Amino acid sequence: IFSSLYTLVRLCLLVSFTLGPLLADRLDSLAPHIAGGTIALGSVEIVLSGVRLSLWFAALIILFAGAWATMTLRNIAHVDDGVTRHDEATPGGEPS
Repeated sequence: IFSSLYTLVRLCLLVSFTLGPLLADRLDSLAPHIAGGTIALGSVEIVLSGVRLSLWFAALIILFAGAWATMTLRNIAHVDDGVTRHDEATPGGEPS
């Protein structure tokens, strides 16, 4: 099972190394059209480059995946709350 996981990780790295520069290039050509190519946060001005936008996009994907995993685990825990587990049964074998 670990070799399958290792292969999947390597495949994802290959895809990210292939698609990452393409996405950065596309976003770099799109960046001047987004808010004039800069964002001002107080006295700090952030230049929007394709690399920065692609990293922000990757961060959004990671945040979405984390939220999805959290919701999934909470749903599983909620479903399990109504089920009596074997280790919670009384010594006589009957659920409490």
